[in-house]
Amino acid sequence: MSVRPIYDEIKDWHLLRLHKLCTLFPEADEHDYNSLVVSMKTHGFLESDPIVLIEADPTDPSSEMLVLDGRNRLLAAADAEVAPKFVYYDGDNPIGFVTSKNLDRRHLTTGQKAAVAAELADLESGQNANSENMTQSEAAEKVGVGEATIRRYKYVEKHDPELAAQVKSGEVPLEKARAIVTKEQDAGKPPVTVEDALADAIPPSLGDKKAARKAKERDELMAEVNNIVNIALKENNLTEMESESVKSAMITCVTRGYTLGKQSCK
Repeated sequence: MSVRPIYDEIKDWHLLRLHKLCTLFPEADEHDYNSLVVSMKTHGFLESDPIVLIEADPTDPSSEMLVLDGRNRLLAAADAEVAPKFVYYDGDNPIGFVTSKNLDRRHLTTGQKAAVAAELADLESGQNANSENMTQSEAAEKVGVGEATIRRYKYVEKHDPELAAQVKSGEVPLEKARAIVTKEQDAGKPPVTVEDALADAIPPSLGDKKAARKAKERDELMAEVNNIVNIALKENNLTEMESESVKSAMITCVTRGYTLGKQSCK
């Protein structure tokens, strides 16, 4: 048994602070929370689902008591004006306890699970109530998602923290958020020019005569590419986005052919 009853009255329980592990999982959505409040007003606080407390410092019995599990129930009890029930966690695996309780009782999206796993892996030693940090692989296994899914979430979090918060709350699916961020990142990249691409294909260490010959070949290729692109744009009435795609393809093709010995690009 990893919990034991608390018989002493918890004074000012509405002021209890949350343990870091308690904040890993998202708050209940408005519908579920309101249903919880109504249930408590009608039936009182269920003793079968008490709020779990843990010492802020497990090595110091006199340290502050924090909420390990039961954030939503604590808030709902305050709104319903009912006294909550408490138990004390005295096990040695608080991460396993919290993840098991929340994964069993809640239907989380893949993105929400990835957010939880990412935060677990980012916890500093001591914050997870273990002596060592948890690796991303261990966090993925604990929550039940793949490491690639965690990386996709962290990619969104890095470039758009607000959007990542919506993924964690369940408002936005992870794949949709990733597509949005990828599109934003691609839109912010400066277009590659023919000049830059072909210039990069010429090694800087060439002798003067050889470099001059290469520069002349490059200029001829630039003119040919620009002419082909302009004809394609004019004859096919392409949009701006399509035009950029044509240019990008031509740049890649010509640069590769130039580098490999002026192979034809058809």
